[in-house]
Amino acid sequence: MKIRFTLSLVFLLFVSTISFAQQKLPFQGKLIQDNAAVNGNHDLNFTIEEINWTEEYSQLFILDGVYSVVLGAVNPLPTDLFNQRSEITLQISVD
Repeated sequence: MKIRFTLSLVFLLFVSTISFAQQKLPFQGKLIQDNAAVNGNHDLNFTIEEINWTEEYSQLFILDGVYSVVLGAVNPLPTDLFNQRSEITLQISVD
C-alpha cells in the first residue's frame, strides 16, 4: 500500500510539473460579418507568426458572435512567450 501511494504521488507531481510548464491563455472574441453577429459552427485558426505558432479549432460553436477558446490547449505556447516582448500579434482566420 505504501509503495502504491508513493507511485501515485510521484505520478501526480510529474503531471503537475508538465501542466505548469505549458502556458495557456483563455481568449474570447466576437465575430461580426456585414454588421451582424455570426452564429453556428466555424473553423478558426489562430497564429502567432513571431514564434511560428498556430492552433486550429474545427467547428467551433459561435453564438451571437461570441466564441471562447484556450490558446495553448491544443498546441502548447512557449513559457517564455512574453519574455523580452511588451506585446505580440495574434492573427485569426475564419473558415
